[in-house]
Amino acid sequence: MKIKLAEHSGFCIGVCKAVIRAVKEINSQDEDILIKGQLIHNPQTSRILESRALKVIDDYRTIDGKVIAVRTHGIPAEHLNELKKRSKKVINLICSKVAHVHPIVKRYLA
Repeated sequence: MKIKLAEHSGFCIGVCKAVIRAVKEINSQDEDILIKGQLIHNPQTSRILESRALKVIDDYRTIDGKVIAVRTHGIPAEHLNELKKRSKKVINLICSKVAHVHPIVKRYLA
C-alpha cells in the first residue's frame, strides 16, 4: 500500500498560534495551567503539553486563584466572564477565526 502525505498538511494558523502561546506560557509560569478539555484535537500534541504543565480539568470548580487557559474552540461568554472573576489569570487561546464566528452565530440564534 502506498501512502501519500498531502503537500500542505499540519496545523491551521489558529492551532499553531495557540500551541506556540501555550508553550510560551508554560515556560514562563511556575505553576500548572488548567484547561477544561483538550487545547486542540491532536492527542500527541495534547499529551506533550499535559506532560509539561497544561493540566486538563473536567469542570471549573477548581480554578479559584489559579491560571487557566481557554481552548481554541472557545467557550460561552458567560463562562469566560466567570473565569476572569475567579482565576488568577486567563490565557485566551481561542482561534481568531472561531472568535469571529461566535458573535455571528449568537446573532442568528436570537
